[in-house]
This record gives sequence, C-alpha cells and structure tokens, in this order.
Amino acid sequence: MTGMTALEVLLAAQKAGVQLVEEEGRLGLEGHTENIQAFMARYGEALKTRRKEVLALLRGEVDEDTRRAQARLEFALAFTAKLEAEAEEEAGVPTWLAYATWCLVGDAMEGFVRWGLGDAWPAIQEACQDRAEARGLRERALEKWAEAHSKREALRAELRWNDPQWHLWMDQLGHEAETWAWRAFLVELALKNPGASSEVEKGFDPWVDLTPWAHYLAQNGKRLRLVWREAA
Repeated sequence: MTGMTALEVLLAAQKAGVQLVEEEGRLGLEGHTENIQAFMARYGEALKTRRKEVLALLRGEVDEDTRRAQARLEFALAFTAKLEAEAEEEAGVPTWLAYATWCLVGDAMEGFVRWGLGDAWPAIQEACQDRAEARGLRERALEKWAEAHSKREALRAELRWNDPQWHLWMDQLGHEAETWAWRAFLVELALKNPGASSEVEKGFDPWVDLTPWAHYLAQNGKRLRLVWREAA
C-alpha cells in the first residue's frame, strides 16, 4: 500500500491504535506492541515511502491540499460525533440498520477526507438541479455501496488475519465502498450547496441531513442484503 498519502498513513495509524510521533527528528511509533506490529505489517512500506511527509505533518509543515484535507478530517470527526449523539437518543432502531448506517457514514467520511469534492463535483451539481435525477444518483450510489459493503462483511467474517491476499481484497472492497458512499455524500452536498464551486468558498455548508439515507436503507435493507439473518 505504497500509494497512500502522508495524511492517509496518519489516519491508518490512528485506526490501528498507533500514534506517530517525532523523536529528535526521527519518526517514532507509540502504542501497544501488537497494534504496532499489525500496523507495520500492513503499512510499513507506505510509512517508509512517506516518512518525510509524515514528519512534516507532525511539525505542522503542510501545503494547501493537506491543509484542506486536515480541515475535512476535523469536520468528519465533528459530523460523526454529532450523528453518534443523535443516534443515542433514538429508540427502536434495528441493530442491523444502525450498523449499516454507521458503516455507510464512516465510508462517506473516509472518501470525503481523502478526495474532497473531486473532479466530478460540477457534473454532480448540475445533475442535482433536477430533484428526480438527484434521487436517482443517490439511490444508485447507495445500492453500489451496499453491494460492496455486503461483500466486505462476508469476507471480513473469514478472519484470515495472517493472509496478505485477504487484506488486499478487504482494501479493494473498502475502497469501492468508500467511493460509492462518498458519491452519495456529494449528492447531499450538491443539494445543499447548488452554487458552490469549492469547499473553501464562503457559505459552503457540509452539514447535510442524511435522513434520506436512513430511510432508503430501512426500506430496502433486505433486498440489499444488509439485514442480518437473525433479524430477517
């Protein structure tokens, strides 16, 4: 996984329970030994390739693209925290739906942090001027996400932690799921920000309402193979 950016390496370390630190000009790793070993087994080459850039991030020496990505990360953390707090107040939500929704939001945030609005933003904005077309784009993205997610969950259940090929397949399905969740998020952003050309433009508002996602998953969960067997 040497094609990662320095910020993606930092995010991967955080997910793995590892903290990257600067120690007298060198890059150090802090955390439980097993977490560090697992992280290095998967991301050691990427960390080696991006060592200088990771150190620059830790020092606060970042370029404009990285600064924007960091701003998106801060938003993603705040956005998911808000949704998590709201979810705790809701009662009667099926466990399968809560899990699927949480995975979908997580994938969408991963994609948004990594790619921002992307090159397709103008085309998505234009398409979303028609509400019916926007709905079609949303539903297609959610269906494609569900397809990748269900395959990822089936593969995850095999628990082949020591198999490099298994990790590769998991990464590929994760990338596919993140891509489609991100595209669904772009639809919501376009509906709320029809005239914005950039995420840093004054007035751009990323705090969208994801209720349509929850409704769509609730109505189509069984068909999309998101409902767990014991709940079906």
